[in-house]
Amino acid sequence: MIYRCPLCKQEVSKQLYEKITGIWEAKDKLLRQLKEKEEKLKKSFEKQKKTITYNAQKKYNLLLKKLEEERKIIEDKYTNKLTKVVERIKKNEKHKFEQLKNELRKKFQFDLKNIVKNKREELKRKEELMKNRYLQLNKQFISMQKRNKEEIEKKDKKIQSLQEQLNKGQTPQVLGLLEEARFVKELKDAYPNDKIVHHGKKGDISHFIIDKGKEVGLIVYELKKVTSGFKKDHLKQTYDAKQQRKADYGILVTNAKPPRGETFGFFVKNDIIIIHPAGVLALIDILRSHVITISRLKLSKEKRNKLIANVLDYIQSREFKNNIIGIIEDTIQVYELLKDEIKSHMKNWKSRFEKYSEINKKAESIKDKAIELLLENKERKLLPEKIKFLKPIELPNKIE
Repeated sequence: MIYRCPLCKQEVSKQLYEKITGIWEAKDKLLRQLKEKEEKLKKSFEKQKKTITYNAQKKYNLLLKKLEEERKIIEDKYTNKLTKVVERIKKNEKHKFEQLKNELRKKFQFDLKNIVKNKREELKRKEELMKNRYLQLNKQFISMQKRNKEEIEKKDKKIQSLQEQLNKGQTPQVLGLLEEARFVKELKDAYPNDKIVHHGKKGDISHFIIDKGKEVGLIVYELKKVTSGFKKDHLKQTYDAKQQRKADYGILVTNAKPPRGETFGFFVKNDIIIIHPAGVLALIDILRSHVITISRLKLSKEKRNKLIANVLDYIQSREFKNNIIGIIEDTIQVYELLKDEIKSHMKNWKSRFEKYSEINKKAESIKDKAIELLLENKERKLLPEKIKFLKPIELPNKIE
């Protein structure tokens, strides 16, 4: 039920309404009594008006005036009294409301500060855990690389130097070396003194080997990324480029499955070396080292060409082939293991961050709703602005 003040028509509490109406009823009672008096006088006047003289009429008028003045005094008296009571009650209620509002504001400020503090501490702990986990993963990967390096050192010292390059992170994305721009960049970074020439888009790449400022040899590369089996056209294309450039070696870098009878990842056909991108950097370093060693012997052109051919025969030997294939397989396996482990961890971290974010949203929603229910718009503006929680660390969408 809605209670309204009889004077100002504003909505008031039941308690206030009962106090106001009590005073009002007392006033009405007196007014009714006066009205009854007035009615009696009127009746008396009607009965006696024929016999009342001028003085009686004057006396009546004076008495009536007095009654009007008394009524006005009564009305003013009780109106002032009623107004004062209403003002006093409203003032008391306003004071209580202000106290309640201040208490709520302090409580919400304290709660918000605690929530933010706890969330910051929690996020800090999670960041430390992630940091430690990354360090642990990196340590495990370095340890794995070290074991591979020690194993290869026992087989071939020349392959050792190439394995160190792999340990420095040259093959985190093996198939990326089939992209011409990426491959050229890897060569330039590995051999800054050599001259690397890319003959147009999808063209062959010439690698001029420089020793002490002098050109001592040339290797030609063709990069072929396929989704099907090995194509003879690619082999012929590499062979033609080798002949055209008069290169010492021609290398076809491809991810294609080898033809029947050949070993996956590495084989030689028509004097062209076919190799998987995971092992190409190791092979290049070996061939380059041999070319530089041969050039320093200062041999005739005929003897030089013979030694170049001998190197090609050597890399077709079982010992060399087993080592280079081992590098390819280990590199792919180590990368796949690391990729799977990182994906698993990132999935767990992403799930945790989503849960914490949802908790923050729900906590904010509850507090906003409580404020709306308890405070008017103008009082709500006095509250502090919403505190922004720490933004979760963004995770990559995928692992290449």
